[in-house]
Amino acid sequence: MKINRPQMKKIYATARQLGWSNEMLHFFLRSQIGKEHISNLTKYEARIFIDELMKALGQDSGYRANKKVNAMLRAEGMIVGCSPAQCDRIGYLMEDAGWTQGRLEGYLEQFGAKRLEDLTETLASNLMEYLKSEIKRLALAPASPIKNSESSNGASKEDNNGGVHDPW
Repeated sequence: MKINRPQMKKIYATARQLGWSNEMLHFFLRSQIGKEHISNLTKYEARIFIDELMKALGQDSGYRANKKVNAMLRAEGMIVGCSPAQCDRIGYLMEDAGWTQGRLEGYLEQFGAKRLEDLTETLASNLMEYLKSEIKRLALAPASPIKNSESSNGASKEDNNGGVHDPW
């Protein structure tokens, strides 16, 4: 069944409370549910989306999909939440990319999440791809030049000791 009028009103009213533009609302819709237009939501998808909006607002809508429905939606490729495997992978990628917990928290705040498990599957996937690109960018970045101290004869200390720096 299609989204009903009260659900549509709730979505737009909550977005206004969040101070979001129409563009931001639709970006959030795509990231959470994978659909372009609110009018294309089913009643069930609208309930899930309203729940995500309420989480972004810091409130609880009182609605939680049951595990069987979540598993069905996950199998159909609809977004319900970050899987434990995704959360683990993000942790490893964060370490490789040099991200601190504070940087992760800043990222999560943008989407109204307080912890990794609050991210949708799509947002978790997007974060993983971003972290991979950061790791790749860091690997391709030129190394910062290291200045060798010169000895009195003009040769570096590394050259005098087979590549090992000896401060004495």
